[in-house]
Amino acid sequence: MPPPPSSSLFPAMSSSISLLANAILSLNEGKPLPSSITDALRELCPVEPAPAEPAAAEPAAAPEPAPVKEKKVRKISKAVAAAPEPATEPAAEPAAEPVAQVAKTDDWRKHPSRLQTIDSTRCTGRKIDADNPLEGTRVNGMIFPEKQCTKKPSPGSKLCTSCATKDAEYKSNPNKNNAQWHGRLDEETLYPRAKIVGSELFLKRYPNGIPTAPVAAPAVAAPAEPKKRAPKKTEMAKTTVAVDVAPVVAKWRSFQYDGRTHIRNLETNKVYYADMTKDSPEANAVKEQYVGRWVDDRVDLHDDSDEE
Repeated sequence: MPPPPSSSLFPAMSSSISLLANAILSLNEGKPLPSSITDALRELCPVEPAPAEPAAAEPAAAPEPAPVKEKKVRKISKAVAAAPEPATEPAAEPAAEPVAQVAKTDDWRKHPSRLQTIDSTRCTGRKIDADNPLEGTRVNGMIFPEKQCTKKPSPGSKLCTSCATKDAEYKSNPNKNNAQWHGRLDEETLYPRAKIVGSELFLKRYPNGIPTAPVAAPAVAAPAEPKKRAPKKTEMAKTTVAVDVAPVVAKWRSFQYDGRTHIRNLETNKVYYADMTKDSPEANAVKEQYVGRWVDDRVDLHDDSDEE
């Protein structure tokens, strides 16, 4: 059991109880409390510190905006940046065509007139199809389709003997113009004087490309004229011209007899020696030239004279 309270506490407690009792009775009777009682009651109550005045309210800070997707994007981008990039192999480039490797600086190599493949078993000298000039190149100078030399290369060389000689001449003297040489197909830079599309000669003659021939308007056939009837033949035109076809009867005939040229008059059958220096056969018919008469296909030597 707890020890009984000390006797010194009882007077204080009794006075406090009596004070509270008097306050209750006064309130119950509706009487105001005497100041003595209220002062005594305050002494009994512990003094509490006065409440501090509330501090001036600071302006409410604007509410922080709700996190937007950008933060997530930023986090994701940071994560992506931090992540190692996957090793990717470079895309394989398509294999270049033979001519593209040969003529890297030739922008005209895809022209239909240019040779697209090179035969490695043949000479790599360039030829031209001189029999088929390109259409539209006859005005400023003819340009021809590109061809390859058909000869076999010399041992240890890509050129035949003829093309190697021409190539060496050009290399030693670039100013020398050989109309039979158009360069090599395996060189990056085109021979400047080659008569093919894309060369320096071509670009000088046709800086804007080969002109295309204007499309000709369809020819309009002229109306056919009525066929004229041939005029009727006149009576004179119908008459047949007579032609004299009667044989020409010669008066003299020459022949060889007894190793000498003779001449015979076909009317009298008299035979004379023929003198080819005379102007006419009649000039031979003189007494001094007389031989005889032609009888039975032979000369009958008579002693008669030329006198009748």
